[in-house]
Amino acid sequence: MSAPEHKVLLVVERDRAISALVSDANPTSCEHDIHRSDTVADAATSIGTLHPDVVVMDAELVFGSGVGEREPSLLDIIREIALPPKVIVVADTENRELAAEAIRLGAFDYCVRPMRTDEFSVLLGRALHIRELEAGIEDLPGRLSSVERFENLVGSCDAMRAVFSAVARVAATDACVLLVGESGTGRRIIARAIHHLSPRCGGPFVVVSSGGVAPEAMEGEIFGRVGRDPLSESGRGSGLLEQADGGTLLLEGVCGLPLPLLARLTALLRERETRPDVRIVASTDHPPRCGAASGAGEDSPTLREDLYYRLGVVTIELPPLRERGEDIAIMARAFLAKYSREHARALSGFGRSAMASMMSHGWPGNVAELEARVRRAVILSRGRLVSAVDLGLNGNGRSTDRSLAEARSELERSMVTDALLQAAGNVSRAARAIGVSRPTMYDLIRKCQLDLSNFKGLARRPKPVVRPPGPGRA
Repeated sequence: MSAPEHKVLLVVERDRAISALVSDANPTSCEHDIHRSDTVADAATSIGTLHPDVVVMDAELVFGSGVGEREPSLLDIIREIALPPKVIVVADTENRELAAEAIRLGAFDYCVRPMRTDEFSVLLGRALHIRELEAGIEDLPGRLSSVERFENLVGSCDAMRAVFSAVARVAATDACVLLVGESGTGRRIIARAIHHLSPRCGGPFVVVSSGGVAPEAMEGEIFGRVGRDPLSESGRGSGLLEQADGGTLLLEGVCGLPLPLLARLTALLRERETRPDVRIVASTDHPPRCGAASGAGEDSPTLREDLYYRLGVVTIELPPLRERGEDIAIMARAFLAKYSREHARALSGFGRSAMASMMSHGWPGNVAELEARVRRAVILSRGRLVSAVDLGLNGNGRSTDRSLAEARSELERSMVTDALLQAAGNVSRAARAIGVSRPTMYDLIRKCQLDLSNFKGLARRPKPVVRPPGPGRA
C-alpha cells in the first residue's frame, strides 16, 4: 500500500483555538503539516512559500466586527492565485451576512464554533479532496498521453477513469473499437486519442459522418466512385476509405448508415488481408440492439449482428456528464481558465448559485453544452465570480434578494447576449431576433457593456462533415 499523500494546512488566528480544532480533526485520508500565522501579512507570506492546500482562518481577521469594516484581506489575496487553496472561515457567532459575504469572496465554507471534531474532520477532508481534484486538472491528461486533444476530457470519476484506461490499452492494438455515448460526450476526441496513441499516429485520421450527406451518396463517399473497388489491387477508388489508408477511419453514427452500406462494411471487415490498411473506429448514441446487446432497449438503434461482432471487438461506453459528479465542477473550472485567457477576462471562479445550478442541471448537451455555457459566461459576466444567470442557468440556484430592477437588468442582458451569440455578432440579425430596431440594439449593447468583437464567429452552426480533399471531388 502506498503512503498517504502529504498535505499542507495553514491556520490564521490570533489564539490557538482553531489550531487545536484542526489538529484534533486530523483527516485520515492524508498526512499533513499544520502551520500557523497570527496576522494577515504573515499569512500572505506563508501562502507564497508553503503553497497550502487548505487555509482555515478566523472570521475576525477577515471582517473585523462587520462587513462594512472589512479591509483588503487574505481572501482578496487568495482569489488572485491561479490554483487557490480552499478557505474555511471559522466564526465564534452565527452571522448570516458575514457567511454570505465570505462565500461571495470565494471561501469554501463558513462554520461556527463550537463544532464537533468529527464534523470538522469531514469538512476538512472534503476541502482537501476537492483541492486535490482541481490540482489534477492539468495532470490527468498528461498521465494518459501528451496528446493535446485530451484536454476537454478531464475526469476523476470511476467511469471516466475506466474510459481512459481502456483507451490506453486498446490504442496499442489494431482492434476495431465501438464508442457508445450521447452526443457531446467526446466520442470524436476519444477516437482521435486512440489514433494518436497508436502505431498509426503518423497516418491520416478520417471522419465519416452521415450528417448532411444523402444515404444514397454515403457508399460513394466511403468506397469511392462507382466501378472502382477498394478491395481490388488494380483499381483502388478515391473514397474516404482509401484516403484513410495507413491510418484510422471513424464511422460516426454507424447505426444510421444505410443497410446496403452496412453489408458492404461487413464484407470489408471480413477481408482483412486485401482491404486498405485501415483501422475502423465506430460510434453510436446508444448501445446497438442485436443478439450481443441484451441490455439494449426497444428504442435502441439496430446493427447487423455480424457487423456488431466485428466492429465491437472492444466497446467503450462514455458516461453522460450528468452522471460524472464532481467532474462537472472540475471541467467547468478548466473551461473557465481557458476562455478567460482567450477573452482576457480576470474571473476568479464560480459563485455559489452558479455551482449549485451546474450540479443540478441535466446537461442534455453533455460536455459540449458545458463548454458553450462557460464560454458564454466569460463573455457575459460583469463581476469576478460567474453567476447562474451568466451561465444561462437562472432557473436553478437563484438569489432571492435581488430587486425587481436587478432581475429585469439581468434578463435584458441575457436576451441581448443570447441574440448576439446566435447572430455571431451581426447587430441587425440580433435586433430582429428580439424584436427591436437596430439603433435600440446598439443602445442595449452599450447599456449592457458588451464588446461586439467577442461574439464574432460564436454562432451555433450545424456540425460539419469532416472530409479531407481527394482526387475526383468537385
